[in-house]
Amino acid sequence: EVFFYLSAGLSALVAISGYFVVNSDPARNHEDKENRTVDWIGAFMISSGLLLFTFSLADGEGAYNGWATPYIPVLLIVGLALIVGFWFWERHLEFSAANSTIPLMKTSLWHKGKFTIMQLIATFAWSAFASFLFFATNSKFDVNETLIKTKLVLASYQTYRMLSPVQTMLRFLTCAIVGIAINVVVAIISSRMNAHYLIVIGALGTSLAPLLFAVQSYSSYDGYWAFEFPAMALSVFGADFIFSLGEFIHLLQSTLSGREIFPREGSIGIMYVSRVAATDE
Repeated sequence: EVFFYLSAGLSALVAISGYFVVNSDPARNHEDKENRTVDWIGAFMISSGLLLFTFSLADGEGAYNGWATPYIPVLLIVGLALIVGFWFWERHLEFSAANSTIPLMKTSLWHKGKFTIMQLIATFAWSAFASFLFFATNSKFDVNETLIKTKLVLASYQTYRMLSPVQTMLRFLTCAIVGIAINVVVAIISSRMNAHYLIVIGALGTSLAPLLFAVQSYSSYDGYWAFEFPAMALSVFGADFIFSLGEFIHLLQSTLSGREIFPREGSIGIMYVSRVAATDE
C-alpha cells in the first residue's frame, strides 16, 4: 500500500504543479470544423482493444481453468481484432479525401524508419525496466540451510530479504532520485549531444541492472551497496533516457495537428514475464 500512497502523492504534486507551470493552449477558431472533430470511433477501438488484450494475457493463468477458460481466448481474439481494426480505421481517416476528422494516430508515421526503430527500442527497454522492478519486489524463492534455488532470476526484497514494505520503498528511492537527475541531465545535454549515444547509454544501463542482481551471491548476502544499489540506479537509465528522447523523436516525426497518440510499451514485457513466472510455478 505504501507504493500506491506514494504514487498518488507524487501524481497529485505533479498535477498541481502543472496547473501553475504549463502554459495555456492557444485560442482556437471555433468556427473551424476541423478543430471540433474527435475520432471517437478510433478512441473506442484502441482503448477497448488494448484493455481486452492486456487483460486476457495477464489473467490467462489466474482464471479458474487457465487458458482453457472460455472467456480468455475470446477476449484475446476480440482485443486483437479491435487493434487491427483501429489501424485500418486510422488509415482510412488519414488518406480519405472526403474525411474531415483528424486521426488519433497517422499510420504513415510507422513508415518512417527512425520512428519505428525508436518504438521497438522503447518497447524492449520499458519491458525490461518494468519486469525488473516487478520481480525485484515480488519474486519467489525456495530456501534451505545450504542452498538457495531461485525460481526467478532477480532477488526479492520482501520475499527473500524479508523486508517490510517501508524498507523496500527506501531501497526503491534510488530509482526515483536517479530518475529525476537523469531527466534534468537530458534537458541540459539533449541539444548538445547526439541522441543515439544517449539511447545506447540508456539501453546499456537497463540491461545491466538485472545482470547485477543475477550475478550477486545468494548463499552469502553481498549487501545492498555492492550489487543492488548500482542495479537500482542503472535500471532507470533506459526508462528516462529513452522515453525522454523518444518523445522528442516522435514530435520531430509528427506533423500538422499534433493530436497523434503516443504508443505505450511498458505493459508488454510485464505481461510476458508474469506468464513465464506463472508457468514455472
